[in-house]
Amino acid sequence: KTPCAFIWTEKLTAKRTIVYEKIQIKSDCLYPPKILKRFIKQSKYVIFDHQSSKYVYKVKEYFKKYNTKLMMDAERYDKYMFKMLKYINFFVCSSELAKSLKININQLLKKFIVCGPEIVCCTLGENGAVAICKDNPNKIYYSKPPKVKPIDTTGAGDVFHAGFMYGIIKGWKLEKILSFANKIAALSTKYIGGNTFLNFEKFRY
Repeated sequence: KTPCAFIWTEKLTAKRTIVYEKIQIKSDCLYPPKILKRFIKQSKYVIFDHQSSKYVYKVKEYFKKYNTKLMMDAERYDKYMFKMLKYINFFVCSSELAKSLKININQLLKKFIVCGPEIVCCTLGENGAVAICKDNPNKIYYSKPPKVKPIDTTGAGDVFHAGFMYGIIKGWKLEKILSFANKIAALSTKYIGGNTFLNFEKFRY
């Protein structure tokens, strides 16, 4: 059995409280190398987070072998993060990572972009997101989301990552990717659960 999360959303502020079941499972059961290798071979793009970085690191050479693009959702720091950087194409983190590393957002962008990724992005919650690209590391891109009246912020970060990857697959410029990801993440907070409205192909942009 995998852990279950219980989420309470405040009606007035749309802020969340999350409680996880205290269940210990062996991650090796969830990420066996044979399954990961097959998954990488069959995929053009892969998104992973800090919870699976240890196991993705074990099969890192297969991303280059099969020309599979890799995005990391770095919600928080883990010891495999820096080891993985030169294998990651798109590194997306939250401002909490900068706090845990005791550096500011600009320092984080500059520090990580020289380690390998094509794009480094940092989300700022309701204030949007900033990003930097390897082709022009002296320019910092910023995008602010539209103002909405949120009902439930659950999953907004995941929606941002999905929108970001969608823009990459479409071959958009970084400015448009940031704007799109911010917009759909903001709009997702207008719905309970965060994913009931999503259909990127029908989304007008």
